[in-house]
Amino acid sequence: MGHLRQDWWRWVRGLLAALLGYLVIALFVMHSGRIVFDTSVTPPTHQIVGRLPGILVGAVATAFALSCIFVSMWKRWDFEIVGWLLLLVFIFGGIGH
Repeated sequence: MGHLRQDWWRWVRGLLAALLGYLVIALFVMHSGRIVFDTSVTPPTHQIVGRLPGILVGAVATAFALSCIFVSMWKRWDFEIVGWLLLLVFIFGGIGH
């Protein structure tokens, strides 16, 4: 009976980690890149530059945090805390950005 309860809690933690990972990726997408105005043409145009590198950095960082969580959910619980802390740092860092 205890094993069933433990499996249920693992799936809940995994789902919560996936949802927070999605939120982190969304924050990285919103805050990546900058707008550049080109006044050399008429009418002046603008474009977003540097967006892809920002998104890739966010995706790699989130993948590392999620891999810490998912691997340690099944193998070793101590390292799972690192993944959760990384996700929280990314979320609170992205909100204040």
